[in-house]
Formats: sequence, C-alpha cells, structure tokens
Amino acid sequence: QIIQHLNSAHAMEINKKQIKYSVGEELRYIGYPYELDIILADELNVEIMDKKIVVTTYNGTQEAIKSILEHWYKDRGQIVINDRVKRYSKYFTNYPRLVKVKEQKRIWGSCNSKRELRFNWRLIKAPIEVIDYVVVHELCHMVHMNHSKDFWGIVEKIMPDYKERRKWLKENGSRLMW
Repeated sequence: QIIQHLNSAHAMEINKKQIKYSVGEELRYIGYPYELDIILADELNVEIMDKKIVVTTYNGTQEAIKSILEHWYKDRGQIVINDRVKRYSKYFTNYPRLVKVKEQKRIWGSCNSKRELRFNWRLIKAPIEVIDYVVVHELCHMVHMNHSKDFWGIVEKIMPDYKERRKWLKENGSRLMW
C-alpha cells in the first residue's frame, strides 16, 4: 500500500496542471469553470463576476497573481469547509476542536487524535459533492483513526454514494493541484 501511495503521489506531481496566471485561463471553484480576468489598479481584490474570477491588483506578475489567487482560495476554502463540517457534524457526538484549510502537498485532509481537522486548500476547486466526501471522511476519523471496516461503515451510513465521490477525486484530483 505504501508503494501504491508513493506512485499516486508521483502521478499527482506529474499531472499537476501548469498554469500561467494569464487572462482567459480556466480556473475552477467548487467544481465550476471560470475564466481568469486580471485588472490592473491600485487595489487588491478577487471576486466572481459573469463566469469569471476577476483579480484586481497593482502587480500583474505571474508570481503576484498566483499569490493573490492562493490566498483567495484558502479564504474561500475555510468558509466553505467550515460550513460543510458544521453540516455533517450532526452525525457525530464530538465536534472537531479545529478546522484548518492550509497548504498540503499530497493529501486532501487529515484528522489527528485531538480532533483537529486539516484540509488541502486546493479542495475548494472540486465539486461540492467531493468536498463533502473529504469532510465526512475526516470527521469519521474522529471515531476511527484508521480505514477499518467500521470506519468505512460510518462513511457509507452518512454518504451512501461515497465510492463515486472518492473515485472522482482519485481520477481528477491531480488536475486541482497547481
């Protein structure tokens, strides 16, 4: 299983989408495609307008655009994932002590024994059904800190179609990894 995990991580690196952060480029947000638009002005802002993600900045370099977008995705990811955790927490006796969206190179989420959940900020690009799967998966680790039959039984009870959502993430996850 370790070899399979390493091969999967290597494939994720190879398939990582190379983006140029230029006008017209396709970006994803909650599974939907948006066209990147860049406006040079004396302010910093990111907003969704007319099927576009519009970045307003005084610095139009590739590095600046990348930084602004990553910050925006992390902020939006924290809001959306907090909402999804709240929605699915009703199935559990304990609530997570921490929900954090952050930089994670090779995993979509994690849960430790202190009930601290961490999620990859890139998850916000996936469809909401896939985000929900990762949220439920990590919440279930508060009950079972493994991938036992009992663990998967809880996942399935909450989300009967979890296998389809998991499959989508395995097949498409590398495209979210820029």
